[in-house]
Amino acid sequence: MLERTVFGAAVTATILGFLNEQERKEAELRGLEFAPVSLQQLIVHLTRTGAAGKGTESQ
Repeated sequence: MLERTVFGAAVTATILGFLNEQERKEAELRGLEFAPVSLQQLIVHLTRTGAAGKGTESQ
């Protein structure tokens, strides 16, 4: 997880990886929604910490 942000009862997370079709369907059945991240947002998330992939958490 590159970043996790809490907005009241809602949570958004930026993850780096790939879900196959079955994993994506299972996640959607659990109420998760997927949206692309812009290249600019990806670079910010990857460079916000000392090492890429360590991620951040904000509330």
